[in-house]
Amino acid sequence: MRLIDDYAPKKRGLPSTAHAGYLLRIAPDMAYLRWLRERWQGPLIVKGVLDADAARRLEAEGVDAIWVSNHAGRQFDGAPPAIEVLPLIRAATTLPLIYDSGMEGGLDILRAFAAGADLTMMGRGWHYALAALGPGGPAHLAAILQADLLANMGQLGLTEVTQARSRLCPPG
Repeated sequence: MRLIDDYAPKKRGLPSTAHAGYLLRIAPDMAYLRWLRERWQGPLIVKGVLDADAARRLEAEGVDAIWVSNHAGRQFDGAPPAIEVLPLIRAATTLPLIYDSGMEGGLDILRAFAAGADLTMMGRGWHYALAALGPGGPAHLAAILQADLLANMGQLGLTEVTQARSRLCPPG
């Protein structure tokens, strides 16, 4: 994390790596977000959001997108399942929603879109594909995911992922 040396303030004489580790293990507050926004005028996405009220506050603070994620449960296994809070966050904000957490195949992608995601991400699978097959691994995984997504869409009678909500989330 040496690349943030010029941006991360030193806390009690700790190196920037200790400071970054500290921030990654707690819930940064809105004051920290404002501090970042003052120094960074580019697009700002906040990852790890699992609360609809936090999503509303983030939108009011001017973030550009929200990344709904429980970090695969690694950070805090007591956090709510991200897929369960995704519809609540979608109802709370008009911001684009990126989603990850437990993504393993095409049906997971469709479920995330049905619950309100605008974009899905997958972390661990890409790392495994790269480790197993080298530079060609991610492209191979993408082909597998695309085939699985299309197969699931076919089973549901969908021609677009945007139709997933009406098929997977019945009214009421």
